[in-house]
Amino acid sequence: MSEAQKSFVMAGFGWSIVSGIAVAREVQQGLMRALPLSPPLSRPLAMAWRRDRVMNPAIRVMRGILRGERRPVAPRASS
Repeated sequence: MSEAQKSFVMAGFGWSIVSGIAVAREVQQGLMRALPLSPPLSRPLAMAWRRDRVMNPAIRVMRGILRGERRPVAPRASS
């Protein structure tokens, strides 16, 4: 939720469906109220990275995890 959207809600112009994390501070401060949805909503997410860059090892590992590939990661050598 952008700050502009929060301002819109705070000004009384409406409501929004957002991640609880997005408004946790405002709820804790008593500025907003949040109601958990039932059933909870979900949405598809995507992993994105710059096309013109080489895919680094961390991105490769995460991509494998997200694809369900269960290759173990070798432990780092201790110094």
